[in-house]
Amino acid sequence: VCSRTTCVNGAAPETPPILGTDGNLYGVTAGGGHGSCGTGGIVYKLTLAGKLTVLYNFSNTCTDGSNPNGIILGSDGNFYGTTVYGGTNIDESPGVIFKVSSTGAYTILYSFCSQTNCTDGEKPFFPPVEGNDGNFYGATNSGGTFGGGVIYKLTAAGKYSVIYNFCSLENGACPNGAYPYAITKDAQGNFVGTAIGGADGGYGVIFKITPSGKYTLLH
Repeated sequence: VCSRTTCVNGAAPETPPILGTDGNLYGVTAGGGHGSCGTGGIVYKLTLAGKLTVLYNFSNTCTDGSNPNGIILGSDGNFYGTTVYGGTNIDESPGVIFKVSSTGAYTILYSFCSQTNCTDGEKPFFPPVEGNDGNFYGATNSGGTFGGGVIYKLTAAGKYSVIYNFCSLENGACPNGAYPYAITKDAQGNFVGTAIGGADGGYGVIFKITPSGKYTLLH
């Protein structure tokens, strides 16, 4: 990474690559590339022999997202991920959810802050996970109705909805947590995640949430 003086082949890979169905590795870098908005990162393919190919450069216009933070392999063979910055609502630079194919065909699935006051969330720090129902679920670190972040659902058809707002039990301390980072799927098809703020002393929580949005504070 950054073996070229201009770092057009990417820089700062913050998450490891994943194995594609073709046996190659796929991943993102948070920086580098040659987008006109700066070093907005790339999506890359790496053969097991070590040959790297840039599949997509972020920040061609900034509206396509900037600074990706990981990808997952969907059941359809495409890759899904999020960016921390950029998006259609560029004044807020809230990030996007995207899909990219193994050949580099790129699609924005959702641009955050599409709702007034970013009630739909902003700044997703990790990519979504695919639920047993084929929909995608994830977290944003801020935004939402109460500003403490959200858990969202994105259907395979592209319909976006917030299924939980953090700080919805606001009493000055956000007892159910605030500012979630990421979620993972458990054996029952529910999701378990962490939030870095709220609860006793403001030190964060571990939580469980169902695909329908039923929230349980675990710790």
